Amino acid sequence: MQRAASSSAATGQTRTTPSDAPGIGVVLGYDSNGDGYLDTNAQTTGIKAPVWLRLTRTGSQLSGYYSTDGSTFTRVGSAVNLSGAKATEDVGVFHTSHDGNVPGTATFGSLSITTPPFAGYANIPALLDQHQSQLSITGTGADVWGAGGQHDDQYGAIYQSQAFTNGTTVTTKVNQLDNTNPWAKAGIMVRNSIGGAGSSAGYAVMAVTPGNGVVLGYDSDGDGYLDSEAQTTGITAPVWLRLTRTGSQVSGYYSTDGTTFTRVGSAVNLSGAKATEDVGVFHTSHDNKLSGTAGFSGLSITP
Repeated sequence: MQRAASSSAATGQTRTTPSDAPGIGVVLGYDSNGDGYLDTNAQTTGIKAPVWLRLTRTGSQLSGYYSTDGSTFTRVGSAVNLSGAKATEDVGVFHTSHDGNVPGTATFGSLSITTPPFAGYANIPALLDQHQSQLSITGTGADVWGAGGQHDDQYGAIYQSQAFTNGTTVTTKVNQLDNTNPWAKAGIMVRNSIGGAGSSAGYAVMAVTPGNGVVLGYDSDGDGYLDSEAQTTGITAPVWLRLTRTGSQVSGYYSTDGTTFTRVGSAVNLSGAKATEDVGVFHTSHDNKLSGTAGFSGLSITP
């Protein structure tokens, strides 16, 4: 279980199981009197797995949503009051078979826990967790690379929508990166839409790897896949990474002390970049069969 961020607004989202009940639809169940048992619910019938589910919290009020496509979410009932809720609570995914004699199984594609203005995205099984300035992404992913016969764009990301524009500087510290592969990657990602894996242009990453140093990867032809890079070897996490933008050009930097930053290669052109783009941190394990974790301290986005 993860601890929900202590903020006036937080979002928890998962794909498949408010809850997903076979034959009943989706249900937002809640404890109205604070006795520790669910006693009230709102319901939308006709919905079944696979389905995306979302809970949002503002103060002591909770709202539940579902989506059949992962993009458009519909609220189930109205916002409800969390009786007896503390400022921070545990949050996670759950399953009950509704029959003490019959076991059952529920499977989940991902779990994203974020606080505005950040959101989460993954096209792989992943856990995305934000607690104040600490960010963590656990998941798999073949790679983010589309040259030399590859055509991969699989990752988990915690990001801010449409926050990367002319003059923006983005900095984060990668505290850890599991060595699932020498080319596993964690760092900063920018593109027109971080939710548009395999298609969205204006794409670049500044990343650290376990065995190949730091890389500035970018999409040179606007097809939505990284195909070119600049590299500095011998650098591993923990490390500070930075991306800056001037017009449609980006530059990538690294620092081992958080003060002195060294540029990796030259400024590169973001083919097909819009005036404003999504920006955030990302991780890919470079191995679809092996999950890894990347941990980040802070995500500074300044004009």
